[in-house]
Amino acid sequence: MPKKDGRILVVEDDESFRYMLTSLIETEGYTAHSAADGVQGINAVQAKSFDIALIDVKMPKVDGIEVLKFIKEYSPDTEGIMVTAVGDLRIAVNCMKLGAYDYITKPFSSEELLNTIDRALERKRLLRENVLMKQELSRFVASSEIVGESPVFQKVLEVSGRVAPTESTILIQGASGTGKELIANFLYKNSARATAPFVALNCASIPDSLIESELFGHEK
Repeated sequence: MPKKDGRILVVEDDESFRYMLTSLIETEGYTAHSAADGVQGINAVQAKSFDIALIDVKMPKVDGIEVLKFIKEYSPDTEGIMVTAVGDLRIAVNCMKLGAYDYITKPFSSEELLNTIDRALERKRLLRENVLMKQELSRFVASSEIVGESPVFQKVLEVSGRVAPTESTILIQGASGTGKELIANFLYKNSARATAPFVALNCASIPDSLIESELFGHEK
């Protein structure tokens, strides 16, 4: 099975069922990571980034509801799929209100689970593309001209124009609201990469433990 783009966390206290789920996910080509209880699940989310968390609702000490709450606060981009042997509509409604993508009840078929995972990954992809489109649209409708006549500002543009075509790494510093992203966009438009996407990333919104994985990816 060829490798698929998708990092999936399985939080399940039943060892044999957890092994079955991770084996199925890995056989399908996704990257799977398992956690034996809610505490391990929360620790895993703090250590790595995941596209999907497959969470058993009924677990001792820290149950799946608490794990879902933590994920939605700490890593809101992770889609949560809740798994339980109890077909309780109230639990399902509560999970959806907390931000779960879906809710499946044991016993379920491999096809049902994999289809749910595929839909969740597709939703995550569409949401990501929507964010990028909005960012590009906001830059398009905003003025493309940088206005400034002071000698200091003209010097900034002059230096930016000289370094933009080079392969140098450029650090832009300044207080909030001074136009750092405008200068970055100016550098981008005058660089050899002007035909590639321009992506602005708010590093302050990413936990320290996940920044390397988000920027550079990671291997299991």
